[in-house]
Parts: sequence; structure tokens; C-alpha cells
Amino acid sequence: MRTIKQLSIGDNSKFFYYYGFLLFGLFFILFPFGQLLRIERYFLGFDFVIHPIDIVAILSLPFLFISTKGDILKKIDILIFIFIFSWVFSLTIFKFDESFTGFLYLFRIVSYYSFANMIYFLSKSGKIKDAILDIVTVSIVYLLFIGIFQLLFFPDLRDLYYAGWDNHLYRFTTTLLDPGYTSLVLIFGLLLVLGRSSIFPKFMKIILVTLFLIAIVLTFSRAGYLALFIFFLMFFKKYLKWIMLTFITALIIIFAYPKPHSSGVELYRTFSIISRIDNYKNTYLIFNKYPLFGIGFNNICSYRLNFLNQDNLISHSCSGSDSSLLLILSTTGIVGFIVLVSVFYDVWSSLGAGVYDKLLKYGFLIILVSSFFNNSFFYNFILGIFAVLLGISDKFITPDK
Repeated sequence: MRTIKQLSIGDNSKFFYYYGFLLFGLFFILFPFGQLLRIERYFLGFDFVIHPIDIVAILSLPFLFISTKGDILKKIDILIFIFIFSWVFSLTIFKFDESFTGFLYLFRIVSYYSFANMIYFLSKSGKIKDAILDIVTVSIVYLLFIGIFQLLFFPDLRDLYYAGWDNHLYRFTTTLLDPGYTSLVLIFGLLLVLGRSSIFPKFMKIILVTLFLIAIVLTFSRAGYLALFIFFLMFFKKYLKWIMLTFITALIIIFAYPKPHSSGVELYRTFSIISRIDNYKNTYLIFNKYPLFGIGFNNICSYRLNFLNQDNLISHSCSGSDSSLLLILSTTGIVGFIVLVSVFYDVWSSLGAGVYDKLLKYGFLIILVSSFFNNSFFYNFILGIFAVLLGISDKFITPDK
């Protein structure tokens, strides 16, 4: 006799495929609009931030239950369990209403994990995987061109400071409104254009690569520069000397070239370094007090507000850390951090030399480098791209019949 899960897949497979492709298409139609579609509402004593792409990810939750997971996604199951356990454990530290924001972040992580399962479910063949990657690439290219428009016509974003954003001037931020995360998304776009055959002809690929590189430079994100450098070292490892020479020359030009009067475009600016060091110290103090299981995923903002009496509720960075690794350490403790390292090492070791496996390797490396300086692993626009790479890189198992 067939099980209930087998019946749900076999009898409704067409529906789930159409539903999955609809969600995937909707996600990457909304993707280039970035933070412009963000909605904030105060309801029942809580501040709710609604991203349309997060809603799409939530709608993919059925894919957690309708098919057998692939090898990679099975490995990540334990990481999701640790996140859930850490939040439940946090109820011994916080009241439920104090940890509710952390619950919403946990729910987002689970939703993007289900989004990766959905991509896995849809990836029946190489042609479908290539089509999925083409759509993601086009979406990031749209984001790139919107960013060009932003830099040309709206280079001064300082007024957004009063809405909780950083006051950027003459920096390429596009609709994400943050040059650090923007640089990372652009590097992913560069990876997808360089790392595989795509719908773009050769001359168009050359133009796009050039535009991506210029845009990354104009973010003036040092974390982005470092992530790009490491990516190039891995991708073009046969040309190590030329890469070193090119980057050194480029940095000299960037330092020496006359720039608009703005501290944000100066690579030797210290205010952001001091801010990050303070953030690292505060995050480490949280870990030092709750080293074993942490304070629960992701209760940093609640802890700062209720125990440290610090941080600005208006700021969009209240619930984050300037390092994803420190965030894991402080919110899930040593146990969660060890599991994270173990899972990522296991996933990395299981990847082969195929094009989809390489894309996942490069993507993971790019995020890892950036995560030392930004909360890149848990930024929803990055999560969406990484979920796609996870889903298409997994070994596909034909659904039960």
C-alpha cells in the first residue's frame, strides 16, 4: 500500500510542479525591487517587517513534507533542528513576547529551507536547472541596471537615515539600500555569468561582467572587495599572479582616484571599523554569558533592549550581528557553532566537480568571506539565491510513485 506522502505526491504531482514554478517565478520577479517593497507595521505590540519575497518563501512550506529530501538537504536538517532547539531553550531566559521577534527570524530560516526543498523538487533535469539559473541571473541583472539608475539619479541616500538606514552617499546600493549586501549579490551575478553557459551571447557576457565589476567597485564595500578577491582566486587559480597584480593595481587606483567628498567612499574610513568592533564585543559578551546553548535564534535585539539597554529600535540592524558566525555563536552557543561547522564541512566534502556543485562551492565561499563582516548568511535576498544553489546542486531522487 502507498503511504499518505506517496499518495500526496503521486496524485498531485502536476499541481505541486505548477505551484512550485509559480512561487519560484514570483520570487525572482519581486527580487530586483529589493527593499522598496518592504512593509513595516506595528500590530498587537510587535513591530512586523514584511518582505514580499519572505511571503513567497513561506508559501513554499508544503515542500518540506511532499517529497524525499536530497543528500545535502538531509545534512542541513540537523542545523535547522539546532536553531529550533536554541529558540525553545531561550524561553528559559526570555518571556514569550520578548523572544517573539526571534521566532519570526527562525520561521524565516525554516521558510527558506523549504524554498531550497522546492527548488530540489523542481530540478528534474539539467535543462530545468539551467532554466532556473537563467531566471536568477536575469533577475540579478535587472537589480544591476536599477542600481546604475540609482547611482546616476539618486546618489544621495542620506535622508534614509531617518528611516533606519545608513546614510550612504555616492555608493552603489541599488534597491537593497546597503552596499555590503549589494556587493555580495552582484558577486553572485558575476558567478552565474562566468560559471556556466547562459542565455547571454558572448559579447553580452563580456558587457555584463564589466558592468558587474564596475558596480562592485562602486559599492566601496571592503568586505565585497575581499569576497570578490577570494572568488577570483578560486575561479581563476591558474592565473594567480595576474589576479594578485590586477587587484593590487585596482586598489591603488581606487585609493588614488579623486572621489566625491564622502567618508563612505573612502576605503581607509575608520568609523565603520570601530562600529563593527563594538558590535563584535557586544555579541561576544552575549556568548560569554550563555556559552553552551546561547540566547536562542535570533534574540540578539531582545537581549540588547531588555538586558543591555542599548540599540535603536528604528535601526534595521538591531536583530543582527556584524558577523554571521558570531551571531550563531551567541544565539546557539558552542553546540550550535560546532554543528554548523560540522554540517558545512560535510556538505562541502560531498560536493563533486560538476558545474552545479562548483556553483554551490563558490557561492558558499563568497558568503563565508562576507559573513565575517556582515550578517550575510541570514540576509533574506542572499538566502533566496543560496537556496537555489542548494536545491539544484543536490543529487536528485525521483519522487515516489
